[in-house]
Amino acid sequence: PGQTTISFTNTVEIEGLVDLYFGDDLILGGIDYGEISVPTPILSGTYDVSIFPEDADPNDTEPIAGTQFIANPDEDIVLVLIGDPDSIEFAIYRNDVEPTYDNQARITFLHALETVPTILLTSTNSDLDSRLSYGRFSNTFDLDTDSIVSFTWIQQLDDVQDIALETFSDFA
Repeated sequence: PGQTTISFTNTVEIEGLVDLYFGDDLILGGIDYGEISVPTPILSGTYDVSIFPEDADPNDTEPIAGTQFIANPDEDIVLVLIGDPDSIEFAIYRNDVEPTYDNQARITFLHALETVPTILLTSTNSDLDSRLSYGRFSNTFDLDTDSIVSFTWIQQLDDVQDIALETFSDFA
């Protein structure tokens, strides 16, 4: 088998730190809310992945969350823990590893607001116009780093009413 690179981030406010296991093997330990781990090389293959409270014995403890995924050779994967403490799940993102042009950044959004069924992401200076359901990623796009950027997250309630959840504006 080839090699894959994985990272993990926890977007769920769980009390305490968490450990990431592949089967019975501790892969990453002590990950805090909002932290993204360092990229870690693993062998390509199919993995049963589980999250446990830090330092818990996986043989005596129920996992906080778990899933199965396939790590293909030469991939760069981010495992994202999403939801709220009562309904936690994984979103698996496969990074686009193709080089960008000079002065460009590559951006992808994840809809991680469990209480909002659908959001619409729009931007003033890009091709972004994505309708996302919970747990889904937007299309990936490259953005010039010297452009002025504005992104808006809009809650799609029905065909008549939209609510702007948040707007972010900044120099890229």
